[in-house]
Amino acid sequence: MGFSLLNGLVLGSIYAVSAMGLSLIAGLMRLVQFSHGEFFVLASYCFAFLLRSGIGLIPSLLLSLLVSFIAGVLTERLLLSRAESDHNRSMMMTFILSIVLSNAFLIFFGPYPVQSEARIDGSIEIFPGISMGSQRMVSGAIAMISFLMFYLWVRFTRMGRAIRAVAQDPEVALSFGINPVRTRTLAFGISTALAGLAGVVLSPIFPVVPDSGAQVTLTAISVMVIGGMGSIRGAAVAGLLLGLAESLGSHYLSTRYAPAFGFLFLILTLLFRPRGLYGNRV
Repeated sequence: MGFSLLNGLVLGSIYAVSAMGLSLIAGLMRLVQFSHGEFFVLASYCFAFLLRSGIGLIPSLLLSLLVSFIAGVLTERLLLSRAESDHNRSMMMTFILSIVLSNAFLIFFGPYPVQSEARIDGSIEIFPGISMGSQRMVSGAIAMISFLMFYLWVRFTRMGRAIRAVAQDPEVALSFGINPVRTRTLAFGISTALAGLAGVVLSPIFPVVPDSGAQVTLTAISVMVIGGMGSIRGAAVAGLLLGLAESLGSHYLSTRYAPAFGFLFLILTLLFRPRGLYGNRV
């Protein structure tokens, strides 16, 4: 029971990091980004292969996040900006992009699972009789610290306030000297970098395959809807709740049903609280 709670918190914190990027785009661009999981996979592959090249842990991490950020910026500039006023068209573009990227991963990286070698051996005893692998603990700690830093950045920095201003009213933001186009592009790059961060954090624990992005996207959308569309705080709370639901459900029933617990939580949220925990009505 104690291990399941800890594991749920670790897993939920990583879910929150992935979903808060999706929530950022949902709040800013009113867009559900269906290729979100592919940027998770892209960063995982980059991190694994950069580590194997021998350049070191920190450079591999930073370069992987940079690749996912640049890929997000290019996606927004080359695809989404051309259909900015048509949300249905933009969502369809991201859906098609997810298919294109998953097939590109299959061609370039092959069908076999790839796992990062940045493993930390051993375990940490949290409470008497309850211990967890050091790798999971470090991954969870990185995810929690990253979420806290991102939340403070959005709340208190000038760029974070600019993003919130554009999300509320782009025309008024423009009258105050904020460039909505540049802000959207930057925010989209940050959202894909956050997906990449989740991929890097999870890569030593779970191997990735070319089509892993679909499950990541579904989980991130579930977290975003439960927390509330566009709510960063909601993504954090919902991510932790979803992680706990999956971990406890796996403990008491079976691990094979773990994804079902999350979707059951999503259905209950849509039935009894359609706005999500903190956001607008879905």
